[in-house]
Amino acid sequence: GHCVHCGEALGSRARDREERTIAMELEAPHSGYQLSITEIRAAGNDLWVIGDLVETTTPADRAATRVSDQVVVNAPSDLDVRKVVIGERHSGNYNRQYAFFDTMAALETAIPDGARVLYQRTRSATQ
Repeated sequence: GHCVHCGEALGSRARDREERTIAMELEAPHSGYQLSITEIRAAGNDLWVIGDLVETTTPADRAATRVSDQVVVNAPSDLDVRKVVIGERHSGNYNRQYAFFDTMAALETAIPDGARVLYQRTRSATQ
């Protein structure tokens, strides 16, 4: 059969691609937040992992909670992973490892032109 995921057309043989599990974890103000990795792009020597932090509900108990998501992607093994988040930065030392952007448009200006999209979450109706 024909492999649609191999990406041979991209000349992938030049670099070893392997399955990489990309995980992201954030500290949110309460459990009503949801973190989703929406896109992963390769640009130069960087793998840009784009997370989306949204408030879905406002629970009565507003204790800080860690939210996380992970995806498996075929990507060159030698790329540096840069994790960025679209959403509001909340206090918490844990979140300092990520760069935050207000909107996708703001993030687009930071990502180099010509980045290849390696993963894109299908925008399904989330409950």
